[in-house]
Amino acid sequence: MKKVVLGFLCLFSFGTSFLFSQEINVEESIINYGKITKGANGKREFVIENTGDKPLIITNVQTTCGCTVAEKPTKPILPNKTFNLVVSYDTQRVGPIEKAIIIESNSKVKSRYTLRIKGEVIE
Repeated sequence: MKKVVLGFLCLFSFGTSFLFSQEINVEESIINYGKITKGANGKREFVIENTGDKPLIITNVQTTCGCTVAEKPTKPILPNKTFNLVVSYDTQRVGPIEKAIIIESNSKVKSRYTLRIKGEVIE
């Protein structure tokens, strides 16, 4: 009997952790700069939303190149609130753009989320 009750409690707590948790949602996971001229404004924004019931904490934001910088939130994203993740690309570099921004969070559903920027800087 103890095993049945214990098993039920474990199953119940596992199931409710997904019902009542923080969850990351991004409107658009790819930003296409298109063709932009050298020295143009390289700032763009990804809208990140917490669609869960608990605060979403972005623990780390990494980029695949030093030419791309992303501003990590300093505070948790509250349930049903959004955060604009500002990404800056160095438009002094002429050529194609294809970079990734990796977000790590306390999301129960997807703790690592990859965003992408693409386009081309022309003279």
